[in-house]
Amino acid sequence: MFSHIINPEELKETPSWLALNPDYSYKLVGLSGADEVLSRYYSDRSEIASTFHKLRNTGIKSDLLRYMLLFNEGGVYTDIDTIALKPIDKWVPQDHRDRIRMLIGIEFDQGEGTGWVDIPHELQFCQWTIAAAPGHRLLAKMLDHGIRRLGEVVRENNSTLEDLKPSSLDVLTSTGPAAWTDVVFAELRQIEPELKTLRDLSGMTGPRVFGDIMILPIDGFGVGQPHSKSTNDGTIPEAALAKHLFRGSWRHATTPKIKEEDKGADKKAENGNDKKSEDASIGHETAQATPSQEANNNNNNQNTTETTQRKDDTTQRRRSGEGMR
Repeated sequence: MFSHIINPEELKETPSWLALNPDYSYKLVGLSGADEVLSRYYSDRSEIASTFHKLRNTGIKSDLLRYMLLFNEGGVYTDIDTIALKPIDKWVPQDHRDRIRMLIGIEFDQGEGTGWVDIPHELQFCQWTIAAAPGHRLLAKMLDHGIRRLGEVVRENNSTLEDLKPSSLDVLTSTGPAAWTDVVFAELRQIEPELKTLRDLSGMTGPRVFGDIMILPIDGFGVGQPHSKSTNDGTIPEAALAKHLFRGSWRHATTPKIKEEDKGADKKAENGNDKKSEDASIGHETAQATPSQEANNNNNNQNTTETTQRKDDTTQRRRSGEGMR
């Protein structure tokens, strides 16, 4: 599954997280860490462990791993090609800290603009950074959706998990950001039935709260993108908490693919080329940081560092402080 130890150069943004969060521990979670998560938390869910081990697509496995980690341990997941812009403890406004248990950002907001070939929604929530308290129901729903949808993909392709070569759309709609968007929006609608479509969240200029979930505007986790009215003039707006650099990502923010109906461009065939395919460089790197005291109470598990043999499957998580417990 993996082929090399992660290159230290790929961790060059990590100091920004460490400097802004001095009392947090940080952990890279790789293949051994994934096995530990499965044995510790899913020994009674054989379908989850079996699915994970049989899969060959590293993007799907990385998606599943982040949901499992966040559900069971809480914290902040973020790709390693992200820069921290504010301390985690300040992500949730003071007057919401006794209420918010999940923080979600937007990666794409079509608004009145054009759509992208590889984004099926008019607005899409991002996965490169997610903050959550342990045990949040939304993560359990997302994991169940992913496992169920993967079973459907296997049947649709007349394949097995071991031999499955999913299309870009298969990945996006099973465990990827399109699926995440579907599950998140369904949850938001349960909380606020007045929401009819994702367009009802378009053009947000500040965070919105739905029960214990806070949805950030585009600049929250998506600052610096050349679309979606993201601030992209080199300045850092007050709303920005972290920035994604898209280094090695399966979709580069600087070269969006415009939908055919919007610009008459040739739509890419969904064969995985230049998209999230089996051997794509996905940039789903995995690490974790937790408050030092809590890490010590957990036998220092959060302070260990594990590296994978392939960068696609590392995950970067940091445990949130106040307001995410």
